[in-house]
Amino acid sequence: MQLSLLEILWITIVSMGIVFVMLTILMFLMQGSSKIIQMLEAKSHPTAGVVGNPVNLAPETPKDNGTLFETNKLARVAALVALTQASADVPDKHFEIVSIEKKVD
Repeated sequence: MQLSLLEILWITIVSMGIVFVMLTILMFLMQGSSKIIQMLEAKSHPTAGVVGNPVNLAPETPKDNGTLFETNKLARVAALVALTQASADVPDKHFEIVSIEKKVD
C-alpha cells in the first residue's frame, strides 16, 4: 500500500490534532480536580488556602506565658533547622536545645 504525500500530510495533521485535543482535555481535568480538592480542603480547614490576607512578619517578642520557642513559630523553625544542620555529620549523637536567643542587628 502506497500513500501519497498529501495523504501522509493529512494523517500527520489529524494525529497531531488528536494528541493536542487529548492533552487539552487532560489539562482541564487536572485543573478541575485541583479546584475540587482545594474546595474540599477549604471546607475541612476553614483558614487553609485563604488568599489575600496579609501575613504579619513582624518579629514577636517573648511573652510572659512562654519562651520564644513556644511563642514564635519562626524561632521554632530556626531551632529545628539548626538541629538538622548540627546532626547532619553525626547522626548518632543526641542534641538538646538549651536556650533560644533572638539577636537584633
